[in-house]
Amino acid sequence: MIGNVKQQYKSVYFLLLYFVFWLFIAWIDRLLFLLFAAPVNTGFTFQEILRVYSAGFKLDLSMTAYICVLPFIGYFLWSLFPNWSFSTKWIRIYTYSILIILGFLSCISVNLYTEWTDKISRRAIETFFETPQEAFLSASSTNLWIPLLVFVVVTIVGSTVFSLLFRLAFVKFKTHFTLHILGFFVGLIFLFTCIRGGYSTSPLNESMAYYSSNQFYNHAAVNTHWSFVNDLVNSASSGNPYQYFKDSSDIDLILTPVFPEKRDPSVSILNTERPNVVLILLESFTADLIENLGGEKEVTPYLDQISREGLSFTQFYAAADRSDKGIIGVFSSFPAQGKESIIKSIKKHEKLAGIGQEIHNAGYHTSFYYGGQSEFYNFKSYMMSHGINRVVDMADFPSSYNESSWGVYDHHVFERILADLNHEKTPFFSTVFTISNHEPFDLKTTYKFGNNVTANKFKSTAFYTDSVLNDFFEKAKKESWYKNTLFILTADHGHRLPYDREITDPKRFHIPLIFFGDVLKAQFKGQKINKIMGQVDLASSILNQLHIPSDRYSWSRDVFDTYFTPYAFFNTKHSVGIISENGTLVFDPQSQQVISSSGHEKSLLNILKAYNQKVYAEYLDY
Repeated sequence: MIGNVKQQYKSVYFLLLYFVFWLFIAWIDRLLFLLFAAPVNTGFTFQEILRVYSAGFKLDLSMTAYICVLPFIGYFLWSLFPNWSFSTKWIRIYTYSILIILGFLSCISVNLYTEWTDKISRRAIETFFETPQEAFLSASSTNLWIPLLVFVVVTIVGSTVFSLLFRLAFVKFKTHFTLHILGFFVGLIFLFTCIRGGYSTSPLNESMAYYSSNQFYNHAAVNTHWSFVNDLVNSASSGNPYQYFKDSSDIDLILTPVFPEKRDPSVSILNTERPNVVLILLESFTADLIENLGGEKEVTPYLDQISREGLSFTQFYAAADRSDKGIIGVFSSFPAQGKESIIKSIKKHEKLAGIGQEIHNAGYHTSFYYGGQSEFYNFKSYMMSHGINRVVDMADFPSSYNESSWGVYDHHVFERILADLNHEKTPFFSTVFTISNHEPFDLKTTYKFGNNVTANKFKSTAFYTDSVLNDFFEKAKKESWYKNTLFILTADHGHRLPYDREITDPKRFHIPLIFFGDVLKAQFKGQKINKIMGQVDLASSILNQLHIPSDRYSWSRDVFDTYFTPYAFFNTKHSVGIISENGTLVFDPQSQQVISSSGHEKSLLNILKAYNQKVYAEYLDY
């Protein structure tokens, strides 16, 4: 009898120890994230670290319980049959397998966070399987030894600790059948309670780990592995995450001042009705790179020059933080959708309006040039289904040109478009999307600012692309089509560099917009427009200048309209923001906290909430 009691205690000890072991792994993951993923100048105190661990404890318990469910059930089934001589090696194989999976997720999170400001997610996995090279390069600006070290610590150290703790074989839980079943249900209830986070009306969610106005602390508190599983389970079909107002009429009433009815024709800035249009979309070109827009000196001298000679927009903001959302913002004037990306669903994005369609229907010959793989983020399918006749990508260049990590360097792409436009029928609408100013910021030429730190590599690749633009324009000026061409230069999104801006900093979304060319009326050359405007406002502003209807672009407002209202919105997975003459506001939908604000907070917050709720509702309807 005494032996059975000791064996029962030993069995319970093994089960509890196994649970604590997985808690330990969660804490190790968080420590590694704090050490290697923290933005520059993030301060840590012992008290703050304790708060991070305390805030994420429920999620740690939940993930631990998820992992322990299968071993727990297996252990009790094994103990239920006294004569069942089944090897316990299965639990070791299971443990080592889970450690490898968790280690893989942990190392990816540390690697992704620097550039994406996000941990491992469904979107990152989908991107990897669709275009593995591009996904890898997106996160390769982090030193590779860091994610490798994270993987080794989680897997090797975890395996070593497991072997030390469980040197002795698991022993069967021997007791009366009734007590055995009772213990089984008590254990299941305990695990279920941990998984759900208690028995309040609201089940466990990420926002329960949010406690700070500092986003990094909140992200560190969220259990990496729980967040990933939760993201896989909860797809877009789960509903609108921006549900604030019950009545759509309330939303329309709030948004009416932002989107007033057009009453006057737009001010015409062109001296011709049907110019050629060349849209140059610059990868990751934050306004911080251009001196005339308040940025660094001598990084992009040519862009700085044409921004002074052309018509520049000093308060132009990207819709989001990634290329897939920037493309949709520019071409379809559809705002970003948080963790979702409409371009990744062909069935959805085919239903969007697209300026290529309008321009093509107006008699333009259309083309799109990209030095990478046009299948990336479904760029090719989007362009081909939205009025773009010809897509040229890295597959259309000699293999010897494929020298960049992303594909073909910008100078080769601009040489190609220059040659093609010399034979293109007019009027034409052609877009070129650059790639060289993208992580890992590699160059075959000299790094103008050195390559000792990532910020200098970033400025060097920007300088390279700027020099390519200079060469392109000098050659284009000699061609017959140049005098009747409007050049529009902007970016797909901003960047944290060169100042290492937080994802919640509105200045991170500040990007250039320059109208340039001989077709500009003289009074607009060398002028600045200081109106606050968003990336989604570009479509209507272009179409109306070409006298092409823009009615299908409900989220787009014409900046040349007398009654244009100065607002810009941006949206990322973890935050949404609004910029206006009445101030700025950044909001965290997960924790329902205002991260930063200036001006009329209540009014701005209502507009921001209404805007994102209506956008996401439309996304779900597509």
